[in-house]
Amino acid sequence: MRPAVSEAAEMARAAERDWEIILVIVDAPTIAISGVCFHVQQCIEKYYKALLTAHGQSFERTHNLSALAKKLGGLAGTQPLDNMALSTINPCAVAMRYGDEEIEIVGRDWLMDKTAEFRTWARAALALKGVEI
Repeated sequence: MRPAVSEAAEMARAAERDWEIILVIVDAPTIAISGVCFHVQQCIEKYYKALLTAHGQSFERTHNLSALAKKLGGLAGTQPLDNMALSTINPCAVAMRYGDEEIEIVGRDWLMDKTAEFRTWARAALALKGVEI
């Protein structure tokens, strides 16, 4: 296995760990939506980084989904999340995780739909590059 493919697979497996956490906590009544949103952001971020790695692209250390999406461009086909969705999820990386702020503009169903759609696309795009998760 090529080093980039191996590294991309490792990043994708990390994204899958966040996905598994999301599935457990999304409907838990004691888990704040900010906690769900944090893992959504992390899952998408790690998949972006896996895709960039699989395509031989370097990237800055960042949690910014919009920047990662822009860097990936059309290398993996048409991305399923538009900039508005990415900008909505972006703050979940840090601001929502460490503050007391609650997310008013998104719901759990919206987060799940966007994450599932992105995950399906990312896994298919990685498979085309020979990345096995």
